[in-house]
Amino acid sequence: MKARVSGHLSIFLVFLFSLFILHGCGGGSSGGSSSSTQSGTVSVALTDAPGLQYDHVWITVKEIWFHTSNAAGPHEAGWLKYLLSSPVTVDLTTLINGTLSNAIGNIALPLGNYQQIRLFLASTEGALIVSPNPPAGQQGTPVTLQYNNEVDLQVNGQSYQAPLRIPNPSYGIGLFGNFQVTNGGTLRLAVDFDVDDDVVKTISGLNPQFILKPRLGYFDLDKAGAIAGAIDPSVITSGGFNFVIKAEELSADGTYHIVRRTTTINPDGTFVLYPLPAGGAGKTYDIMLRGRDVDTVIIKGVPVTKGTTPQNPTQIGAASWGPATTKILMNYDNTEFTQNLSGPMSPTGSWLNFYQTLPGAGEMPYEIRFRHVNPFSGKFADPIELSTGPIYAGTYNSGNLINLTATTPVEQSGGYGVAFEAYQFTRTYIPGLFVGAANQSYATIPPQTLQVNQGLSADTVSGNLIVPTPNLGLDTGYVLASRDGLIVDAINAGSTGTGLMANGGAYSFTLPGGSSSTPLPGAFYGLHAIGWKAGAVLSTLSVGIPRIADLRSGNDTNLDINMLKIVP
Repeated sequence: MKARVSGHLSIFLVFLFSLFILHGCGGGSSGGSSSSTQSGTVSVALTDAPGLQYDHVWITVKEIWFHTSNAAGPHEAGWLKYLLSSPVTVDLTTLINGTLSNAIGNIALPLGNYQQIRLFLASTEGALIVSPNPPAGQQGTPVTLQYNNEVDLQVNGQSYQAPLRIPNPSYGIGLFGNFQVTNGGTLRLAVDFDVDDDVVKTISGLNPQFILKPRLGYFDLDKAGAIAGAIDPSVITSGGFNFVIKAEELSADGTYHIVRRTTTINPDGTFVLYPLPAGGAGKTYDIMLRGRDVDTVIIKGVPVTKGTTPQNPTQIGAASWGPATTKILMNYDNTEFTQNLSGPMSPTGSWLNFYQTLPGAGEMPYEIRFRHVNPFSGKFADPIELSTGPIYAGTYNSGNLINLTATTPVEQSGGYGVAFEAYQFTRTYIPGLFVGAANQSYATIPPQTLQVNQGLSADTVSGNLIVPTPNLGLDTGYVLASRDGLIVDAINAGSTGTGLMANGGAYSFTLPGGSSSTPLPGAFYGLHAIGWKAGAVLSTLSVGIPRIADLRSGNDTNLDINMLKIVP
């Protein structure tokens, strides 16, 4: 039987992210179909990259909004709001290798160019509205959920059902782009989650806690294609596990590779990268394959054609599926090391990309691994595992056998360059930052203080944290700033930080914004806080009434956050 995560930590984090007692998901508006005589149809499917650390990751979608402006905040006018007739509960870990969940279909929208979509999830600890209930697990086994959004995992052989939370759920998860609706046309979108990257562990051990820190992407299915292949399954029986396959292409400035799609393998070693942007005349990608306790493989120049699907993909290393499929050879090599930051990142909502570069003229770094930092500590909740082995590199050969050659990366064996990033902060890349030795553990990554992107303003959000009276002796807590569902920064307001939870006082964030001369569209931030007294969580738990900061045209000050005692 699975254990439901419980205890004081679970109780107080309920209020930190859900805050469903104070306000409900979706902003309280149901919306509906447009009455316009000229309209098109929008269908939204969900897809995912691999969630290799988890048995299941469930989300429950209840509402979707559309807006023609990328500058509108979630609380402003002009949204077309669609409350789903039945909530849709999806296990994201099943949406790999070209599998799509057609969560939202046949929405009629007026003609136009839409620039925002907001996806709303049910409150995590609210009354269960999962549909169907119980949903089917990965093998079709019924699963009785404890939460509307949930992570199921194993810890030391024990199964746990942990709540999955998102900051400011009533503002939704933002997705920006250009979505053209034509008269009588059908726009088919796939919204891309990335469980392995964006489900962030904040507390380890026997009471695991998770937040969803989504950086949603999307694909126009009418402009997508598919690439497929297979690895030699003998590497799995040798001990390799947690395989990740990434389709990468050069960044706009040509200085590093960026990931366009990620997947993992099926039990037989096969994989499919779909949907993958194909462009009008097709594109080429370099495919990076890695796993735990295996050496990395990079296959260059793999083409993808618009209109190809998992049923008729570009094949890597084989002319056809079946027993005669030529497998990509990967080498078992259990010579990993682990690494962590030596101190907290600023902002704490940052993430790190780990790169290696093939030798040779014109070669640029490939992303090998990625991880968000814990937004509370500014470091990884668990150290990241990195390979010391060589890279096996080869070039696509029209579906025939690929000759792979072992090469030492430019950064040396066990060496990595690291990019430090945060939303609308300047990317900092340090090549050859460190070299690790097999079976060693390090915490030597130097934390960075990132600067707001050039052209944006470093705006101030400030106010006072007002604690309950009489003083409850609060000595632990955080003030958080989030944007479109993504935590950007956090202030430790406990006795080990600013001490604000004890008696209140001024707080301040420096966040990306605009100015009166150069406004920044959509620069809204949700502010919230939670505090408690160590050892007396149940009797002292307090949360702050959420506020919205508007940094589109400059600073937003005097945003006081009033703490409320939640538990008597």
